[in-house]
Amino acid sequence: MEKKFIIMIGVIVFFVIGLIFFMLMANTSKPNPTPERRLPEPVPARGPIPPPVPTPDIPAPPASKWDGSWYESLNPKVDITIYGDVLKLNGNVVPVSFSGSTIRAFGFEGQFDDDVIKWTNGNIWVKKKADGNNFYGEWSDAWNPNNNLVISDGRITTKSGEIIPMSIDRNVISAFGIQGVFDGKRIIWTNNNIWTKI
Repeated sequence: MEKKFIIMIGVIVFFVIGLIFFMLMANTSKPNPTPERRLPEPVPARGPIPPPVPTPDIPAPPASKWDGSWYESLNPKVDITIYGDVLKLNGNVVPVSFSGSTIRAFGFEGQFDDDVIKWTNGNIWVKKKADGNNFYGEWSDAWNPNNNLVISDGRITTKSGEIIPMSIDRNVISAFGIQGVFDGKRIIWTNNNIWTKI
């Protein structure tokens, strides 16, 4: 009887030890949970944020001796303008080239001499004269008819009161980084906008 009791106690102890061992093994086999990723805390700005650096106005290139509006002696009603390497006849672009004081267009050559172009076909072009007084006054902007502008000495003033610096060289006005040619009634800008005097 005593022997059976000892055996029973041994079985129970063995069973308890096995259960404890099994539980320990089960806990160690579980994968470790992935730690939660936390975003780094934002670094506060040090000192005041500097204001944006203003972009300086880019001056327009100086007008060349060819730039301007011209009268044609054979037909004074023809609208002729030259700016840069572009020649327009009644608004139509005409192929043209320049070399020194020589202009080539229409299959002819012309020589520039003191604001006059003498062509080999006998035609003569005379540059229209203009000065600051021709530009001064109020103008209507074709692209923005509600924004009348006033040109006065050295500046253009918009309807909202903004002041834009400008310069005038004969019949060419430079402002906004572009140039415009005065043809006696209008300012024809190189971006194809047109101002009409009011």
